[in-house]
Amino acid sequence: MKYIKKIILENFQSHKYTTLEFDKQLNVIVGPSDQGKTAIIRAIKWVLYNEPSGNYFIRQGEKECVVTIFFDNHVILKRIKSSSKNLYILHDSDGQEFIYEGFGRNVPMDIIEKMNIKKLDLDINESTSINIGEQLEGPFLLSKKTSTRANAIGRLVGVHFVDKAVKDILRDIRNLQVNKKSLGNKLFELNKQLEKYEYLDTLKKNIEVIDELNQTAKQKRMKKLILEKLKKKHDSLILEKLKHEYLINNLKN
Repeated sequence: MKYIKKIILENFQSHKYTTLEFDKQLNVIVGPSDQGKTAIIRAIKWVLYNEPSGNYFIRQGEKECVVTIFFDNHVILKRIKSSSKNLYILHDSDGQEFIYEGFGRNVPMDIIEKMNIKKLDLDINESTSINIGEQLEGPFLLSKKTSTRANAIGRLVGVHFVDKAVKDILRDIRNLQVNKKSLGNKLFELNKQLEKYEYLDTLKKNIEVIDELNQTAKQKRMKKLILEKLKKKHDSLILEKLKHEYLINNLKN
């Protein structure tokens, strides 16, 4: 686990130029009142969490303040603020430099992912830093409401993921029930509309019967035509035979 090895404050509140080195164990900042102890904590939070906003913490009479944090893994994170400039500069463990601007009220996501130093969400509306304690701040969670403590402990062990999953499932069930009811109503209306077309089944059967009758009539017409042709041919043959007999009889006479 990485820890802050050193911090440099330049023109941050009462600090003209201050360098502090930290141990990887517990670090306690002590000293007389109004000597900048709280400003050190505020400077660390300003770099890590982009809090507070604004530029009122720039030392009076100066135009720019800079806070640089050195980590034990050789990563350096610098925050610079002036009336016209607001940026982060990150030097990773390989010495590569990254500059971030235009990030608004939030810490750039790239820095959050690379540093992995985040606040702990106590509940939906409240979060805290578990590694940095303010002056007169009570022990972790003991000063919080019972509901907040319960939510925080649940989040530490991952219960909030289960809670969210249950809420999502219940929401999906409600939505499905609403959709089911809506579709049921639409189906009922469609069935009502279909009732006036019930005669179509009978009509279809009648059409099928008519088609069969038409087919039978067509076949019979074809047979009739064939018979008429045969009859005409037969009559023609009889007529020719009679003519032939008549001519023979006339020749004999």
